[in-house]
Amino acid sequence: MPRSNRSTTPGRAKAPILSFPKGSKGPIPTVELGAVHAAQARLRPYVRRTPIMQAWLPSTPNVATIPLHLKLENLQIAGAADVRGVLNFALSLPPEQLARGLVTASWGNVGSAVAYVGQLLGIKTTVYLVRPFASREMRATIERWGAEVVVQGTTWDATERIASEYAAEHGIAYVHAFADPAVIAGDATLALDVIESIPDLTTLVVPASAGGGLISGVALAAKETNPAIRVVGVEVDRIARFHHSLRAGHPVEVPQPARKVGPGRPEPINFDLVRRYVDEIVQVSDQEIMETLQILWQELEVSASRFGVTPVAAVLLKRVEPPTGGSLCAIVSASGEEGLF
Repeated sequence: MPRSNRSTTPGRAKAPILSFPKGSKGPIPTVELGAVHAAQARLRPYVRRTPIMQAWLPSTPNVATIPLHLKLENLQIAGAADVRGVLNFALSLPPEQLARGLVTASWGNVGSAVAYVGQLLGIKTTVYLVRPFASREMRATIERWGAEVVVQGTTWDATERIASEYAAEHGIAYVHAFADPAVIAGDATLALDVIESIPDLTTLVVPASAGGGLISGVALAAKETNPAIRVVGVEVDRIARFHHSLRAGHPVEVPQPARKVGPGRPEPINFDLVRRYVDEIVQVSDQEIMETLQILWQELEVSASRFGVTPVAAVLLKRVEPPTGGSLCAIVSASGEEGLF
């Protein structure tokens, strides 16, 4: 796997020279550690400091147990880590712009986060959902937080385009689910929480499926705080966007499986951060994810989404090499069902 050009001491990393295919416009935006600390202070009154559980779980095959820490972000407000990024985006807007409301495209969790933020701040929110995956339960969850739901587009890329064009036409702020610097900085605050809670952290395992906003931010914050922390991203094997893109050296389109709702390729900002800060990308299968969901519930009574438990699956399957010293933490990033990648 390609490795990044990263700084060896905390602070600002030098951006590598990247080559992207046609379609990229202008310089790639980035996120710095100072923005993450500012986001942490901004969000502190509004988001939960979710618990970290120390657990011993059966490995696969069931012949030994693996000690690890679980960051239970599935217990976050609105059910997922996404509220960190969305709220940081909203609170970073000028008041007059924020008053006009927010628009987003979502496959579930980001939509719930935007709707919650709208209720919290007293602003109008509109959530566009991908038609084949807009279940009655998903719509009801988002509408309970007070958002207007629009079901349009048959793929994520189409729905995202429709939503962003609507926002631009009406002068409303568009919350990109994973590729906005303020969203990434908010998501990155999760890493600061983990590092503050686990002083001897040496390995951090993070979901890298969907758009990659969480892995982008968490990896940045972890490495810039302590370059010795090993960051491992976990993708679903049938939609390995970052795996294929890192091998190619630039974002590439992945084959389109039948059940897929995420973007066709990583956005440049996410690819750039993953390339610079993530040590390794590993993969798990749908079946392995389902088995992990059962283990978490049976052993710990922890309920999460399929996307949310990919790091735990990778650890239990020994796709992640255990640290020789210090602690390993796997992020459980979401509850409920988000339409699956």
